[in-house]
Amino acid sequence: MTKETILLAIGDIPDELIEDAALPAAPARRSHWTRWTALAACLAVVVVGIFAARYFTGSRLDSADAPGISGAASGEQQVGGEAQQAGGVTIPRTEFTLGLDDGAAVDMIAFFIYGGRSYVHYENIDGQYADTVIGEHLGYATGLINEWTPRDGYVELAGSVEGDFYAIRGFDPGFMLCMRWATGDVALYVNDNGMTLYTGADLYEDRLHLSENYTGLTYETHDSWNEGPEELQALSPDHDPAVRNFIAALDAAPFLPREAIPETEGQSFYDVLETYHVYFQTPSGVPVHIRLLDGGYVIFTGLYSVCVQVDAAAYDAFVSLLNTAGVPAEETELSDFEQCQLDPVFGPYMPATAPDQYATLYYVLDPETGAVLDTRKVELGYTNGGNGASWYLTYLRPGEEEEGEPVLAPEELSTEALDALRRTGAGGRVLAFSVQVDDILISFHGYGEPVDVAFAMDVMGEILDR
Repeated sequence: MTKETILLAIGDIPDELIEDAALPAAPARRSHWTRWTALAACLAVVVVGIFAARYFTGSRLDSADAPGISGAASGEQQVGGEAQQAGGVTIPRTEFTLGLDDGAAVDMIAFFIYGGRSYVHYENIDGQYADTVIGEHLGYATGLINEWTPRDGYVELAGSVEGDFYAIRGFDPGFMLCMRWATGDVALYVNDNGMTLYTGADLYEDRLHLSENYTGLTYETHDSWNEGPEELQALSPDHDPAVRNFIAALDAAPFLPREAIPETEGQSFYDVLETYHVYFQTPSGVPVHIRLLDGGYVIFTGLYSVCVQVDAAAYDAFVSLLNTAGVPAEETELSDFEQCQLDPVFGPYMPATAPDQYATLYYVLDPETGAVLDTRKVELGYTNGGNGASWYLTYLRPGEEEEGEPVLAPEELSTEALDALRRTGAGGRVLAFSVQVDDILISFHGYGEPVDVAFAMDVMGEILDR
């Protein structure tokens, strides 16, 4: 599955789903901001409902007051499924539909409905920017939409994600809103419908304020973004004049429907034409992430239905700059595990060696402000020494352990005791227990055959300083 079809789902995963599922992957942290995260993708949820919109050009509609639209405006010429009018592309209000052919399997994108508009997941940014990003509390998205939801379930505040959402400081709430995840990171959501775009300035200046906020950029190739390893490049400040020339060309470029990009039958133009992902950095941490495609086409990743076509000379000059002037981007943030080690609640109980799979902090958040109130738990993921099994440790406070799960004192922990606790569940989980240390519970959940008890003892020994 490519990243074009990753299931974007956020929120806590119910224990009953985790019980018999493969171990979920943890959110990945990027040096510039977090890449699309799929906390629940590994649960293999098959979703057969998706919302779709018809895109067409027409009279100017502002995102704040656009009426529901289901077809071409009066007097427009319908050409190839698009109502054409020179100088603009209108993305109408989204018409939510199900009705896919039997057997179709598509991923439900992360979105919620507010003010009659659909806000679709765009990017995640590090929690260090929360205070500068999160504005007024606007409401609570109820979630409730899944692959079985009928059309009449697509109502105000429903969506595929659940949680408090907020305005973003310095941005029109009719265009972009945010949520804060329990990991502390901030998820950005873009209104992808009910607007008309004529030139790049309508998006990159009027809505994203790129020229006034640009402070630098990083970038990576299509292969780096799509397949890895992630190899971020950066441009030095010496190249700012050339970058600003490209931004000016981007602002002047006309908007087109995405269907204007030539596509070879049976192949995605992303795989054939895409060269770079570019990340414009801003002081607030809100990124401007664009994708460059041969032919001068540029797509803002928050609006996949439209693109601009930049002047060929300006586009080629910018790509040539990226080809020749980049240097490896510096990693300046603490790793996830280092952040776990520094946590005042659970940090003293971290092992000395970082887990080989992931490390994730989860917080208790103030619903009105998004501020961190307390550390809720830590989760560390392991691949069990490379023997094919997976397992994780969860750090909790007493009383939050799974019902019926054995709780051991440190002095009771031994290879023999763990062997006696082995059990096989429907999902392959063969070992589960907790160890209470002071006022912290360290809960072990192992998956796969076999869980290496000796390896588990090594990790627990690091925690207990044995």
